[in-house]
Amino acid sequence: MANSLKKRGQKIVKKFSRASLKASSESKEHIKENFISRLSHIENIRLLVLEWSLLVVALIMLAITQAFWFGNSYAEDAFTSGGTYTEATLGDVDSMNPLFAATDSEKILSKLMFATLTTVDHSGHIGLGLTKSIKADENGKTWKIKLRDNLKWSDGVQLRTMTYFLQQI
Repeated sequence: MANSLKKRGQKIVKKFSRASLKASSESKEHIKENFISRLSHIENIRLLVLEWSLLVVALIMLAITQAFWFGNSYAEDAFTSGGTYTEATLGDVDSMNPLFAATDSEKILSKLMFATLTTVDHSGHIGLGLTKSIKADENGKTWKIKLRDNLKWSDGVQLRTMTYFLQQI
């Protein structure tokens, strides 16, 4: 049984190779007949070929010019106060506590809901979030953090500005 399958497979491979060789030779003949043999007649129509080439180049240049010229006129920035901003993510959210954020959706949700003392941008640089300054002592065990002025809680109550000391035990 395996022998007959092998012979069938070999026959199919031979048919495909013959068909591909035939198609290859026919395509070479077609290119030779319809393109290469007619190249000698290009002298008679060289002006027409030049005109068409220049027309195509001019149209491409006009399209590029239009894209640059009118690109800013298609959109208009309009800022309005009020309204609703909606942001969504796909995935399960089991906990809204940022300390227990495990899935990507929970991490994104915690970044949207809670402000942090420091931020990390896309290049990996640490920036100041809610802090005005962060300074460590010479041994790095005590950190002095100053919060920005005019910070408010989510209910609008002013946050008292204080200087906090974090100490590693």
